[in-house]
Parts: sequence; C-alpha cells; structure tokens
Amino acid sequence: MDADDDANGTCFPYDVLVDILRRLPGRALAESRCVCRPWRAIVDVHNLLLPHAFPREFPGVYTTYYGFSSPSAFFARPTSRPGSQRPFIWGDWSPAVQQHCNGLLLIRDRYNFADAKDVYVCNPATMRCALLPSPPTPWPCDVEGMFLAFDPAVSRHHEVFLLPAKKMPPRRLDLEQIDPSGSASEFVELEGDMLKNRTVPLLVFSSRIGEWENQKFAPGRCAPGHLYDVVMAPHGVQKRAWSGEYWRGSLYVHCHSGVLMILRCSQRMYDMVQLPGISPPYDDEKYRDYTWSLPTRSVLASYERGVRYVTLQKCHLLVWALVESTNGKLEWMLAHEADLKPYDYLITSFN
Repeated sequence: MDADDDANGTCFPYDVLVDILRRLPGRALAESRCVCRPWRAIVDVHNLLLPHAFPREFPGVYTTYYGFSSPSAFFARPTSRPGSQRPFIWGDWSPAVQQHCNGLLLIRDRYNFADAKDVYVCNPATMRCALLPSPPTPWPCDVEGMFLAFDPAVSRHHEVFLLPAKKMPPRRLDLEQIDPSGSASEFVELEGDMLKNRTVPLLVFSSRIGEWENQKFAPGRCAPGHLYDVVMAPHGVQKRAWSGEYWRGSLYVHCHSGVLMILRCSQRMYDMVQLPGISPPYDDEKYRDYTWSLPTRSVLASYERGVRYVTLQKCHLLVWALVESTNGKLEWMLAHEADLKPYDYLITSFN
C-alpha cells in the first residue's frame, strides 16, 4: 500500500478500486460516490456513472424558436403505441422554455416571463409534467432568475433554484458610478446582515419533499468581495442572472454583470469568478450584423469537458475553459479560437 492507496481511503491500489467501482450497478455506484471526496473524484474523473445515466436510445430533440408564433417543437420518431398523445405542452398551448438540464425542461406558461403564472418541470422522453407550487415571493416580478438542477446519474429527483429580488439598503453612489450593466466603479461597504455576511439568499424547490425552502449560501474559497458587490448592486430593470448550467453537483449562474457565480448545492456555498473577454456594459447591437442574431455570450457545460464560456464578436469565436484547482482557485484558459467569416453563407442559411 502506498500514499495513493491511503488517499483513496482503502487498502486497494488506485486502479483496483476504479475497476471495483466500475462493476457496481448504477444506484450502488451513485451511493458510493457519496462515501468520501476521494471516491467522488474517482467516479467523476473516470465518468463511471455516464453509462448508467443514458442507457437508452435518445427519444427525440426539443427545440425552441424565437420570433415565431409557435416557439416550441418536439421532433421524434412516430410512436408505435395506439392512441398515444403528447401532453398539452405540445398542443395549441404556447409555452416558453426557461431552462433545460439533462433531459428535463423548465417551462413557463407564457412566452413573456413577466406574464407567467405557472411553471412546469417536464420530461419530453416520458411526456410527464409537474406543476411547481407557487414560491413564497411575489411572482414573477420579484424573481431575478430560475434554474433547474438534475443529474439522473445521481438521483431521480430534481431541484429548482429561484433567485429572489432583494430590496437593497440605501447606498451613497452617484449615477455616474453605476453603468448600465449594474456594475459600480467604486464600491461602498454595503449595510444589512445579508450584505455584511455576503450571503446569497435562494429559494430552493426539491421534488423529494415537494415544497420550497429558504437557503442561504455562504462565501466559499473563491468569493471576492468586490465581485459580490457587483452582482448584488442595484441594476435597474435588468435581471441579475441570465442563465444557469448544472454540472457535477454545482450550478454555474451567468450573471449580467460579467461574473460567473458557482453555487455548491450540497455545501450551500458559492464561488465567483470574473468572466474573460470584454467587460460590461455590452454593446450587442454593434455586432448584430456580424453575428447573424446568434448568442454573443454563453456559459455551457459538458459532462466530459466541464464548463466553457463562449463569446462571439463580429466573426471572432472564442471558447474559454474554466479551471478549478484543488486549492479552490478559479481561472480561465483559452481552449479554442476561430474566424467564422469564411462560413458566413452557411450560417446565414440556417439563421
């Protein structure tokens, strides 16, 4: 037995332990992942749960169109079951996809978020829908962001994270100190218990218990105070968060202020890191003729490759990879760069 054997918490060599875990059934493997951090790292690094998570043929593709009268569609092979029907979300009803996560869809009943009354979690593969109970906050006017967290390799249950709007205490900031993105050029120490402790309040719905729960996320190992101030500063009519990606137990929230907030769900802690590239405020209209109305900034997550940040300015495509070191440090590494101008005619034909 060597140092590596001690590190994995057993007397087995590392490669032997990997082989043992690989032979376990899916549910037992998911439980083994929760034994200790070394075992969790082994399962994640070798993607041992991936074959158990997606053993079936993919049933179809769900798409959302923006700017059309029918914004959603589900493409799949014709069913062989007689009399089967799709649920109402694929009928005459015009829903809007708020977010997707590992096969589940978070859908609101109105295309405009401000008009939404009901939100559903839907599974296109099984055609099942579940109505979320009303959250204990004015809906939807006091909601800054709503995100779905689901990993079928770990649990059949899902969670929905809601970022409620908080009225900020008075701050002595001149108008020129706050740009349109909500960032402040100079930071004043914020007042109030929440801001003093720099916690992030969230409402979390769990399908396991079927109700909303108030949770507060504390600063993690990489949570600079100035980034917290930027994210939590007053920001006018813009929503604080744009999108969220769930990857290996953490929710990566793309904030409007050029900050990526990482919610460590099981630990109830958060980290923050500045996004690379151009800092806010963003001038998307300036590049609209060059980007074919495609997204100009996106946070993406891949089970195998991790978290990526993609920017598209004019015809210049940049892809950064988020690197998380063992000591908690977060940094970006440029992973890909491309000039899309030669493919202008192809992209235009699909747009």
